[in-house]
Parts: sequence; structure tokens; C-alpha cells
Amino acid sequence: MDKKKYRRVVEGMLSEIGVSINGPEPWDICVRDERMFGRVLSDKSLGLGESYMEGWWDCPRIDELIYRILCADLGSKIRGNLSLLVPVVQAWASNRQSKVRAHDVA
Repeated sequence: MDKKKYRRVVEGMLSEIGVSINGPEPWDICVRDERMFGRVLSDKSLGLGESYMEGWWDCPRIDELIYRILCADLGSKIRGNLSLLVPVVQAWASNRQSKVRAHDVA
């Protein structure tokens, strides 16, 4: 799937809670690596946290960002939205991380 599609899906979800990609507000996400979008769709909150730890994105007020995400319950919206099903499944299927491959990576 097109990485731009992943970005549009994540951008749409974040816009619902007043968060922009590379926007001016302190709770907006500054994306440094476009792989972040697929990672978030495939691994949800774990993908968000791990992509942050990898330096793929940053946020001056991460506390406010997380507060907005939790209050809107975005995690359940990913699971419960059929229009997101295709991008989420494609992001998950293209995620090459697995227990089997962990030994190769290590």
C-alpha cells in the first residue's frame, strides 16, 4: 500500500482530536520518518511508542498529545472502523517484525 495512504489515515484520525502533522501547536506531531504512519496503523499504541523511541517523530508537549489520544479513545476507533480495516491490515501484513525474524535482527 502507498505510504501516502497510511499518512492520510493517521492524519485524518489525529485531525479529529485537534492534532496536526508538523503543525504549529505544541501538541502537534513533528514527523521525521514516514514509516511512522504504517507502524502506528499496524501496531497501534505500541507502534506509536516504539516509533517515538526510534526518533521517527517528536512532540514538544507529548503529555497533551497522549491526553488527547486517550480522551478520544483512538485505539478503539482503529479497531471499530471498517473503512480503516484495509489500511490497517495492509500495514500489519507488511510489518516484517516477528518473533521468527527477531533472531535475524539480533
